[in-house]
Amino acid sequence: MNYLRNLWKSRDELSVGNIRKAYVPYMLVFPLGIMLSDVLYHDWETEIFGVDSILLQILVYGFAWLLCTFLPKNSIPYALRTALIAGAALVVPTVLLANSGATGLILIAAFQFCIGVTAACGFFIFSYVLRNAERWMATVIIGLYYGIAWGLYEVGSVKEFTITVLPIILVVVFVIVIFFIKPDTLKNAAVSASAWKRAKTDRGESSVENTSTGQTKKGFYYVFILYVVYYFINLTNYFLEYEQDYIDDTFYGIGMIFGVLFVILIQLIFNRSVWHLWNLYLSLTVIGVVITGLGFVLDAKTGSFIYGVADNIGYLAVLYLIGSVAKMDGRYRFYRWACFIMFAHDVILSPVMDQVFEIAPDADNVIAVSIILVSVVVCFLLAPLLNKTIFSAEWIDNLHALDLMQFGVQMTEVDEIDRTKNLGLTPREKQIFTLLLTEFSAKQIAGELKISSATINFHTTNLYRKLGIQSRTELFAKYVGKQ
Repeated sequence: MNYLRNLWKSRDELSVGNIRKAYVPYMLVFPLGIMLSDVLYHDWETEIFGVDSILLQILVYGFAWLLCTFLPKNSIPYALRTALIAGAALVVPTVLLANSGATGLILIAAFQFCIGVTAACGFFIFSYVLRNAERWMATVIIGLYYGIAWGLYEVGSVKEFTITVLPIILVVVFVIVIFFIKPDTLKNAAVSASAWKRAKTDRGESSVENTSTGQTKKGFYYVFILYVVYYFINLTNYFLEYEQDYIDDTFYGIGMIFGVLFVILIQLIFNRSVWHLWNLYLSLTVIGVVITGLGFVLDAKTGSFIYGVADNIGYLAVLYLIGSVAKMDGRYRFYRWACFIMFAHDVILSPVMDQVFEIAPDADNVIAVSIILVSVVVCFLLAPLLNKTIFSAEWIDNLHALDLMQFGVQMTEVDEIDRTKNLGLTPREKQIFTLLLTEFSAKQIAGELKISSATINFHTTNLYRKLGIQSRTELFAKYVGKQ
C-alpha cells in the first residue's frame, strides 16, 4: 500500500504570488463561460419536439463542446471571439423574451450554444495557458459563484436579478476581458500529436514514456474516469434534489461555500495535492448522501450541507485536475478528448440517467444511493492505478522559472547528470539540485524559490533518493568540483 504512504507526501505548490497579473484576464475566461451557461436556466414547461426546456439547454450546450472537438488549434481564439460576439448580441432579447414560449426557448438555446463554445474555448486557456496557481484561482471563482447562486436561489429578488440583470453584466465583463486575450498566446499553447512526438524524440525519450514526469502517455487519460465518476454521482443527486425534493437549496449552497474554503485550506494553506481533495469529496459524498437520501440520524438540512461541501470540492478538484493533466500532457489531442467527454456527459449520460430515474419508484431512494456508493467504491478500488498514472506526478508547472544563468556551470552539470543517468528529475528538483551545488543554505534556497522549507525538504529527499545519496555532504563529495 505504498500509494497510501505517498498520498500525504504528494502536494501542489500553489501561492497567490504565483498568479501573473497580465494573465488575470485569461484566468477569467473559463469561469465567465461557466457562469453564463448557468444564469439562464429556468423550470419552464415549454417543450419543442417533446424536449423540455432544461434538457434542450443541456443538449445544445453539449453540442457546442462537440463542435470545439473538431476546431483546429489556431482557430480557438477566433471561435472564442465569434461566439462571444454572437452571445452578446443575443443576451438582451433572450432576457426580454425568455418567458415567451417557444420563441424564448429558441433564443435561450441559441445563447447556450454560443456560451458553450466560449466555455469550451475558455477550457483550452484554462488548461494550456494558465499556471497551476492561476488555474486553482479560476476554480475558486467558479466554486464561489455556484455556492452563492445556490444559497440565494430561493430569495425572490436575487433570483430575479440573476435571470435578468446578471447575464447582461457578465456578458459586458466578458467582452471587456476578451480585449486582453492575445491570439498568439493561445496559438502557442499546446502542441499537435506529431510535434509532441518529435519533441520527445529530440529529448531522447520513447514515444511511450515521458521521463520528465515518469508518466505513461496512456495514463493521462485515466483522469476522465474521475470526471465520469463525478458526474454519475452529480446526476444521481439531481434525482434526490429535483424528483424527491430531499435537498435544501439554502444549506446546500452554504455547504458549497464551505467547500471552497476547504479547497483554499488544503491547497493554499496546507499545500497538499488535489488527490487529498478528491478523496475528501468521495468520503463526504457517502456521508451526505446516506444522511440525505436515506434519512439516517440527521435531517435533510444537515445532509444537504454536507453534500454541498462534497459536491463543490469534487467539482473543483476534477476541473483543476483535468486542466493540470492537459498541461502536463501538452498535446492538443488531450483537449479534443476532454471536449468530447464533456459532450458525451451532456448529450448521452444526462438523458440516460434522466430516463433511469423516470422509471424509478418515486419514493425509493435506495437506487440513487446505491449508484453513488458503487461509483465511490469503484473509484477507491482504482486508487492505486490513478495514483500511479496521475497523482504521483509533479504539479509545480515551473511556477518559479528561475533565471539560473548565474549558475550556468551547475545547471549544465545537472542536465548532464539527469540525461546520462536517466533520473527523470522534475523541473523543481533540477532547480533545487542546481542551487544545492552552490553555497546556498536550505533557507536561502527556500527564499530564492519562494517556497517553504518543508517543501524544500520534500523535494530534496526525493532528489537524494534518485541520486542514491543520503546527505548534502555526499552530494558535494560526489559532484562539486567535478564539472
